Amino acid sequence: MGKTMIKASREAIEDGMEFLGSELNSFNIPRRDKTMAMLAAEESMVKLIDHHDSSAPILILTYQKGASVFIKLATVGEEFDFYNSLSDEPDPESSYMSDYHGLEAVLRNVVLTASKKRIKYINKDHQNIITIVIKRSLLSAFL
Repeated sequence: MGKTMIKASREAIEDGMEFLGSELNSFNIPRRDKTMAMLAAEESMVKLIDHHDSSAPILILTYQKGASVFIKLATVGEEFDFYNSLSDEPDPESSYMSDYHGLEAVLRNVVLTASKKRIKYINKDHQNIITIVIKRSLLSAFL
């Protein structure tokens, strides 16, 4: 099990991603699954940062349970609508597509929508928690 805390800022996401990369390597995750989990984690961190309390850091936790590996991201903050903010398809006619931040949000939603089956969001006791599940075959779990 690995654990670290990062400052809840976009600048600190890189530190969190470095930690996750080395942690997932230690779990022997296939490259495709690792890449998808890393993309989902990065975009989930952005959502947590956008909805956190000003002084709260982000906890990043990795652990294995059976054949699955879990990434847990948590920070203090108000509940937000994680799932309903993910559209199935971006609207290319929307005016925000010409805005860099709007385009970034669309891409974030595409990544998170593609990973929707692996991501669970809850707000418990004023804490936003995102769990990303990486399922592995039983054979790869023990190699």
